Amino acid sequence: MRYFAILVLAAGLAGSVTAQQQTDAGQTTAPTSSRSQITNPGPETLGPGDLLNLVVYDSPELSRTFRVDEDGSLRLPMLRQHIQAAGLTLDDCENAIAAALVNEQVLVNPIVSVSVAEFHSRPITVVGAVKTPTTFQATSSMTLLDAITRAGGMNDNAGPEILITHQPSGGGSVGLTERIPAKSLQDPAGTSANLVLQGGDIVRIPDAGQIFMVGNVNHPGPFSISNNADMSMMKALSIAGGLSAFASHTAYIYRADSNDSHKSEIPVKLSKILARKSPDVPLYANDMVYIPNRSVAQAAMKTFEVAGAAVTIATFLIYTVK
Repeated sequence: MRYFAILVLAAGLAGSVTAQQQTDAGQTTAPTSSRSQITNPGPETLGPGDLLNLVVYDSPELSRTFRVDEDGSLRLPMLRQHIQAAGLTLDDCENAIAAALVNEQVLVNPIVSVSVAEFHSRPITVVGAVKTPTTFQATSSMTLLDAITRAGGMNDNAGPEILITHQPSGGGSVGLTERIPAKSLQDPAGTSANLVLQGGDIVRIPDAGQIFMVGNVNHPGPFSISNNADMSMMKALSIAGGLSAFASHTAYIYRADSNDSHKSEIPVKLSKILARKSPDVPLYANDMVYIPNRSVAQAAMKTFEVAGAAVTIATFLIYTVK
């Protein structure tokens, strides 16, 4: 009988615990944060033109989509005051709407949820030497490399720098422009160059520019400095098909200063470079390389040509007289 009583007591305690667990599981608690059921982007702020999904629990007449006005305000039915949504996070916007509903005695304890249906205040523009220039909305964290990938990547004529112009802050009219070396994005150790972009940023990749080969080369003309490659005199001569027969041993580089107001003349001894007695000379965008005639050789060749022509004429006359 003693053991039977113990078993009955244990069963009763177990039943009581089970009943309490079922009661706790059946209870529902209103969510303390309306963000618990709707997944939204990170802490980025809202801006003019953004389309918002507003849900007010147990108030279908207030639950609908609203667009933030150009002045940054949000106009809701049944509310006299406008909510200044621009610059708020989603959490802050939810709290501001809930407070307005309470202050104007529309609801006693509103549970508000706000999510973004469409962003229009976070444009990122990628232009310049990319395959498909584009503008898109930064709906999530966006890095510089991500943005360039969205634009199809850089084309073959991309320059060595990437310019990022940030949206002006504090009501200014001119934004800050950062210069990022394009090569640093390809370096695994250069992760600091892969900046996180913000709405309003403009990414511009200028063309690499051209060099101009004129004078005694086999294929004179302008040549693009492509693939962000370093350009030198030897590479330029290779692109231009090499020196012609009467090319001088000295070339001249004409290079403009930073203001493009004056061009300096830089003589280069090609014979020493070709003989590997001097290092190759780097070239930069908009350099003009002029290779003059080697006058002595050309004069000698003209003499041979004149002499050859004289012999041909004399031979013709001899056979004609006969």
